[in-house]
Amino acid sequence: MNILRNEEDKDFLLAQRMAGRQGVMLGVDEKLSKIENNHMRREEQAVKRKEDNVQRRESQFAVVSFDFVDNRDSENADSSPERDVHYETISKKQCKSKNSISKDLAFALDRAKTTDRNAVHILAAAASSFGHDPSTLPISRQSIRRMRQKAQTEKFTSLKTCFQPTVPLTVH
Repeated sequence: MNILRNEEDKDFLLAQRMAGRQGVMLGVDEKLSKIENNHMRREEQAVKRKEDNVQRRESQFAVVSFDFVDNRDSENADSSPERDVHYETISKKQCKSKNSISKDLAFALDRAKTTDRNAVHILAAAASSFGHDPSTLPISRQSIRRMRQKAQTEKFTSLKTCFQPTVPLTVH
């Protein structure tokens, strides 16, 4: 500070050191404000998604029937009737948890070098030709990939446990 001779420069530097930064000569940081706005928008969307999920879960349950049972007799004339409420789940979609791909089918797809995407088309066409509804079966690229990987790991673990050579082997 002692080096500066101009009083205006000294006042500016002192103002910068004060709380609140009165002497800052910056405008609005457009990039930062855009990032902050996007962050707030994403948080609002996340809150909205959570509320929608809660509402969807609550709407899956519905009161199906009311059964009123009158347990009053001559001794308990002032007691009120009991109400049995039965709740039932309304499911919009059936869970597709069936295993539609056997180990043999997974190995056949591997041997034929069929991609997971092509396997979806093949299995959907085969299911419809055999009289099954493909929309009720778990035929997707991810499910086919999981089943193929599961079959491969089971095959390799069984080979690893069964293969116990008694003589030394040389790998070339």
